[in-house]
Amino acid sequence: DVKKLFDASRDIVDKTIVALLFETGLRAQELLSLNVEDVNLESREIIVRHAKFGDERIVFFGPLSYETLKIYMYLSNKKEGKLFDLTYSGLYKRLKTLASRAGVDPSKVRPHVMRHTFATEALKRGMDLITLQNLLGHKDIKTTQIYIHLLKEDIKKSYENAFSQGLKIWESNFSKHRELDSSKLPVEAT
Repeated sequence: DVKKLFDASRDIVDKTIVALLFETGLRAQELLSLNVEDVNLESREIIVRHAKFGDERIVFFGPLSYETLKIYMYLSNKKEGKLFDLTYSGLYKRLKTLASRAGVDPSKVRPHVMRHTFATEALKRGMDLITLQNLLGHKDIKTTQIYIHLLKEDIKKSYENAFSQGLKIWESNFSKHRELDSSKLPVEAT
């Protein structure tokens, strides 16, 4: 869905917002509070000065954000001040419009959902929990662990899709042998 949103973006502002939300996991308010001077293109770092709990932190961004930020900052010609001249409702409306244009369910495209997507993708790609906790700015590791449960659901669904053929194999090979009908056996806890 992120690719669909990015492709549906008609201007560099939308492309930059989608890229940053996906590659950094910033909260909406953190994104909207960024100043131009908080962004370091060379080191691909952003200083989050207005984090939820008041602590500063550094987040990193990947190639998609790098390319869009480079173009956006050049075209906007901003040297200081707010990176984006948007309110929360303005950001929310932009994302809803993008979702509609991209053919994605608008209820699934909110800034916080993008943050969840970042966290889940980071874990799927092998990021450890402590690193993710720091990038997300969570005080308590238990908050970050929520994403592991989401990931387990994805893993289970993927596993079930991959091995759903097992039942068909069983039915086609053993249906003629009534004595091998496992549905009549008691299920014991291990």
